[in-house]
Amino acid sequence: MKTFLLSLCFFALTLGQSFAQKKLSAGVQHYGRHLAPPLGNIMERAGFDLGGGHFSQAKNNILQLDSTKTFFSYDPTGSLDSLPLQRTVYQYPETGARVEMEDQYEDGAWTPVSRTLYTSDNLGRLVDVVAQYYDAETGSYVSDSRIRIFPHGTSAELIDSFFIYGWNPDISDFEPVVANINVFDENDRLMEIYSTFDLFGEPVVFRDVLHYDAAGDNVLTESFAVFEGAELLMRITETEYLNHLPIEAIESAFAGVGFEPVGRNTYAYTNFGALRQQSAFDVDFEIGEWMLTERVTYEYDDTERISALETEAYQEEEAVFTRVVYDYIQDSDLALETTYFRFNMANDWNLETREYFYYNIVSSVPEAPRSLPALKVAPNPTMNIVQIQIEGDALVQIFDATGRLRRSLNFQAGQLIDLADLPAGVYYLTAKNKSHVYSSKVVKL
Repeated sequence: MKTFLLSLCFFALTLGQSFAQKKLSAGVQHYGRHLAPPLGNIMERAGFDLGGGHFSQAKNNILQLDSTKTFFSYDPTGSLDSLPLQRTVYQYPETGARVEMEDQYEDGAWTPVSRTLYTSDNLGRLVDVVAQYYDAETGSYVSDSRIRIFPHGTSAELIDSFFIYGWNPDISDFEPVVANINVFDENDRLMEIYSTFDLFGEPVVFRDVLHYDAAGDNVLTESFAVFEGAELLMRITETEYLNHLPIEAIESAFAGVGFEPVGRNTYAYTNFGALRQQSAFDVDFEIGEWMLTERVTYEYDDTERISALETEAYQEEEAVFTRVVYDYIQDSDLALETTYFRFNMANDWNLETREYFYYNIVSSVPEAPRSLPALKVAPNPTMNIVQIQIEGDALVQIFDATGRLRRSLNFQAGQLIDLADLPAGVYYLTAKNKSHVYSSKVVKL
C-alpha cells in the first residue's frame, strides 16, 4: 500500500498563497483535473480554479441575474440563432441564498439537469455549495456533492479551511473526500497547508510549507507527503516575482535521487497590473526542452474590464484555439458571451455558441426583491418617441418582454428616447441616477 500511496504523491495538492483566494496552484490544478466530474464541477461553481484556463465572470453586480440561455449550431454567416443548447435560471429565496437550475434543450423541450444551492454569510462570502442532479425516474433532484468553506476572520478572500463531500446513497449522507486546512501567521500570510484525501478508503495526507523572501513574496513552496508519521519531500515550486507579481513558476518533482523540472508557468501583465498572458509548459524529456501546452491571453476594454479571452491548447501535436468575447450591460454585468474556435492560426474564427444574460430585479445591494419607484414616461403608448422625467444624468436600459436587454444609454436631462428600431410590443425601462433606481413599462404601437 505504501508504494501505491507514493505513486499518488505525483498528484499531490501543492497549494500556494493564491489558493486562499480560490485560485489553485500547479499541484492542485494537476490533481483537480483528475477529480470525478461532479466534484470538479462543484469546485468550479464555487470559484476554485482547477487550471486549464478556466475563467469565470462575475454573475451579478448592480443588476440581479435572472437567467442565461446558450445557443449553438449557427448558419455559416453566424447571424442567426439556430438551436438552444442550455439555460440556467437563478432564484434568490432569501438574503444570502442563491439557487441555480440548469436545463438542457432536448426534443423540443427544456429538460432539467442539475440544481446548485449557494449560501453566503452576512459579509457576502460563500460558505456552502450543494450540488444536485435531476433524476428523471423519480422526477426529483438528488444530492450529488457539497463544499463547505470557512473564511479567515473578516477577510473577503482568505479562507481557513474547506471540505469537499460526495454523496453516498448507501448511507444516505455526504462523505468527506477532500479536507484542506490553511495556517496563517500574525500578518495573515499563508504558511502551511494540510490536505487530506480519502482515496479508495485510504487516507492520503500532504503538508505544504510556504517560504517568503524579504519583500514578502512566496518564492518557494515545499510539498511533503506524510506516511505513518514520516514526511517525504515530493514536490517544490520556485516562483520569480517582479513588483510583487509572479512572472515565472517552475515545478519540480522528486525523481528517486533528486528533483527534475516537470512544469513551468509564465505570466505577463498590463500596465494597470491585470494578467495579460499566462503560458504553461511541460518538459519534453526526449529533447530536454520546455514545450508549450497552453497559452491564455486576456484583453481589456477602456474601463479595465476583460473584453476577450483567447486560449491556445496543444496536445499530441494538435492545436485548438478558442476565443471568448464579453459584452456588458454595465459595470461587470454581462449581456452576452460569445465563443469562437479554430484549429490552426491560418483559419478564420468559427462561431460556436452565444450565451445571453437576462436580468430582472434591479438592486444596488443583495437583499430581497422590492418594487422600484415609478419612472414617468410619456407618451405611453407611443409610436416611436418617449420622454422620461428623472433628475440629473442617468443610465437608462430598455428590456423586452422576455427580459433581454435591447438598449443601454447614458441619458441626459431633457433627452428624447427613440424606439423606432424596436418592434411593436411591451418594454421595460429602468433608469439609475446617483441616488435611485426607477422602473416603468411602456407600450410601443
